[in-house]
Amino acid sequence: MKKLAIGCGIVVLVLGAGAVVGSYVLYNKAKSYLGNFEALTSFQKFADSVENRTPFTPPASDELTADRMKRFAAVQDAMWVKMGPRFDQVAAMQDEMLRREQAEHRKSTPMEDIKNVTAMMKFIVDGMGAWSEALNQQHFSVDEYYWVRDRVYSAAGLHLTELALRNAPDTVKSGGNLFGPMAGLTGPVPARNKQLVAPYLPNMKDWAKLAFFGL
Repeated sequence: MKKLAIGCGIVVLVLGAGAVVGSYVLYNKAKSYLGNFEALTSFQKFADSVENRTPFTPPASDELTADRMKRFAAVQDAMWVKMGPRFDQVAAMQDEMLRREQAEHRKSTPMEDIKNVTAMMKFIVDGMGAWSEALNQQHFSVDEYYWVRDRVYSAAGLHLTELALRNAPDTVKSGGNLFGPMAGLTGPVPARNKQLVAPYLPNMKDWAKLAFFGL
């Protein structure tokens, strides 16, 4: 397990850090033009395509159920089948950019940054499509999904930073930081949540890669 300081807080990663570091570096280099990218304004369109609009009231106990955990895992697996190979491609591009910067003792050019940021943004847009389809397959509402997601990672002990897609348009306009700690990860974790999450811990190496992008 690797600890990596990124933005506001500590990201506890169970994955190769290169793509995540690269994504954050690219954001800081290119945020002057990031507002033009579809990924930062598309979340609501995909959220509106989620069919379950039933208002979600979190349980007072803050406990997960076996059904919610199973459905959440199915969403993650469905997204990873579609987006896993794409993640590896984006990661390889960003690792190569960082390698060349170090080998050639230079900073990346604006054109190199644009190429990599564009690839990352396309990944995010396609990922949102896979996310909304998976939510519909498992009959999640958006609010229920994010409540479950935050409790799962909290129970797993993963203190993740994410790209805050839900508030991206306003954040870009205000010049704020799009990366921040995942919500809902503070406070005591119910023992029941830890029990339900435990069998899925090996899967979270892949799931956390998508969670970083707000999915």
